[in-house]
Amino acid sequence: VGEQWLSSAVNGIVASVSANPGDTVEQGALIATIHPNSAMRLEVLAEEYDLKGITVGQAVTISFANGLSVEGTVESFGGIQYVEEETTTDTEEEEDEEEEIAYFSIYIAFTPTEAIAYGMTGEVSFGE
Repeated sequence: VGEQWLSSAVNGIVASVSANPGDTVEQGALIATIHPNSAMRLEVLAEEYDLKGITVGQAVTISFANGLSVEGTVESFGGIQYVEEETTTDTEEEEDEEEEIAYFSIYIAFTPTEAIAYGMTGEVSFGE
């Protein structure tokens, strides 16, 4: 049959591949997941006590301390896209007492610059 290539209308990073060379797949089957370069999403965990000032659509500033720039810090701007209703919990010890704290996942959409790469860690400022 010779070599065959797959192409995508989206430029980005291949995050996962669901099929192997030589596999037979049905038309329309998912064979790969691509994270587009034109838009990224950051997941942030927030303590339950911090949720009262966080709303969907709220603007945020994201700082990437290890940005691929000469300055070393890159900022981007985005908005809160979604707040997860389910929580994860963790136990913290404070003054010989244990306290269980709930954390909520907050998803922030932003447009990256050339200095921001997929998988980098960012710090989010929610503003006042």
